[in-house]
Amino acid sequence: MLALEESRAYLEQLTRGSFLISRSGDKTNIMTIGWGSFGYIWNRFVVMVPVRKTRYSYELLKDEHFFTIAVPKKGEFSRQLEFCGTNSGRDLDKIKELSLILEEGTIPVPHMKEVQFNLECRILYKEEINPDNLQGQINLEYYPKEDYSVMLYAEIINIIK
Repeated sequence: MLALEESRAYLEQLTRGSFLISRSGDKTNIMTIGWGSFGYIWNRFVVMVPVRKTRYSYELLKDEHFFTIAVPKKGEFSRQLEFCGTNSGRDLDKIKELSLILEEGTIPVPHMKEVQFNLECRILYKEEINPDNLQGQINLEYYPKEDYSVMLYAEIINIIK
């Protein structure tokens, strides 16, 4: 499955940014993620990723079961990561705008070419963050607009290099 070296590379890159690709019907979107975690739950290797309910990507993900995480090499795609993190797919087609190359994989969501690797993921569980259970300082610092995230627990079903 996910080798230790690949896990470290992903965790290091995650703080610098990776891409989350979602699809619903004929709509595909890409957003920047900078938080997440790996784990082992329900006898599966999973990635846990928060997506705010206010994001266009969440609209695409809320009734779907798959997404892809594209992990760029260190120092690459900085401009694209910033663009995808500051623009909404509601307003423009970020994939087209940035001339990103996507290709179909083994799940119904494409992966990105020219990155270090892609994680094809199947959502196992979704849980909205409950502000009553959130530590006060985190709530104040990360959710001042009360735009809470939904935690996506997804099995890593394939790695594409």
